[in-house]
Amino acid sequence: SPGDHIQPYSPSAPAAKREKAAPDLSGYIIESHEGRMLAAEYNIVYLDKGVADGVIPGTTFYVIGEERHDVVGEVRVISVQAATSTALVIKSVEPFETGSKIVTTIE
Repeated sequence: SPGDHIQPYSPSAPAAKREKAAPDLSGYIIESHEGRMLAAEYNIVYLDKGVADGVIPGTTFYVIGEERHDVVGEVRVISVQAATSTALVIKSVEPFETGSKIVTTIE
């Protein structure tokens, strides 16, 4: 029923402190929250990079369009799992799709 607890509350573990994320990472947006076809500012997306790749909360990725220098958005990691991460779209020039390429540095 609405309001019922599905599991006991337990605070999340603090993120491990590290100097910075691994440089020059690239990957893809593998899903969008609620299965949306397009993502834009303030949407949640899921990435194919995680702790094993050196991603930490706060890591920023740029969403790349057709050309390497065509930046169509920016996402910031808010949660990291072993091989994936969850990110908030903080900037979008235009909506982008699941499967869009992401990079940490722009050449």
